[in-house]
Amino acid sequence: MIKTLSTKKDASNASTFSISTTAFGKFTAYTLHNDATGESAAIIPGCGAALNSLVLRKENLLFETIDGNANEQYLLGEGAKDYNGKILFPYPNRTKGGLYIFEGKMYHFDINDGHDWQNSLHGLCAEANFEVVNQDIKKTKASLQIKYKLDGKHHAYPFEILLTVVYELSKKGLAVWTEVHNLGSKTAPFGLGWHPYFKTGSKVDDLEMWLPQHYELQVDEQLIPTSKISEGYSFTSYESISSITLDNGYMINPDLIQASVKINDPIQGFYIELACLKGYDYLQVYTPNHRNSIAIEPQTCAADAFNNKMGLVELMPNEKRNFAFSIGIG
Repeated sequence: MIKTLSTKKDASNASTFSISTTAFGKFTAYTLHNDATGESAAIIPGCGAALNSLVLRKENLLFETIDGNANEQYLLGEGAKDYNGKILFPYPNRTKGGLYIFEGKMYHFDINDGHDWQNSLHGLCAEANFEVVNQDIKKTKASLQIKYKLDGKHHAYPFEILLTVVYELSKKGLAVWTEVHNLGSKTAPFGLGWHPYFKTGSKVDDLEMWLPQHYELQVDEQLIPTSKISEGYSFTSYESISSITLDNGYMINPDLIQASVKINDPIQGFYIELACLKGYDYLQVYTPNHRNSIAIEPQTCAADAFNNKMGLVELMPNEKRNFAFSIGIG
């Protein structure tokens, strides 16, 4: 049963937005609603801040754009293996051998790649229990603020970091802001990413993709970047994905003020747009074997950034960095 929460509202005008909760097994799903349009965004803070649903409207039709977790069993099973909708921190993608050296000290993340490659995948926060700290309803939007603190006691990441994430649903779609705050007394390295899977109702083979101007990262047999990048561009206009298998990393052209990825469905007659608004200078595009959806992963760095330094952020004590992306429909 959906329960409408007691939340802070803008008293000056009646709002068409609301926030509700539903039980999701042992977790709670928070749903931001645009009651006027039927649009909504569902988040599961207690399991990696997962974006689990995003229903957006084109003309008079509503479309589910996120291939989320159907239930708790999937969330903790196949969804966990796929990092379905999760935050990726303190690094997205792979760290080679789980090893890195920072300021003269060697650290070793646990190996969890799922292949025979002996790499570490997608950081430490995919199962993190984020705390809901604020819910806000205004005339033109609804937002949910959540936080999670890394306590600096992890053997491979001894840095004290506060992550603050804000999801905001408005008439423009969904925006996601993330603040990384170094609470510790030493410089902290990190990369940040997200792992949403997008769907339109058609198979990936029937979709077209448009990437911003970019350089493709050349990788070895374990998908670890080499020192080479491609000089040519691909998918810089709508191109059919067809039967192509993708697990590709891209560095966005740094001269772009704003970079957007578009996934167009010519059958359904709409496209999904992910816009990298601030700080996401890299992308990973991945097609799962079932090909019902496609992962478009905004990232602040390349794979293995703790070693190759491509996009790695080194955050000074008490320093904060902010990052943002948005998802819309057209």
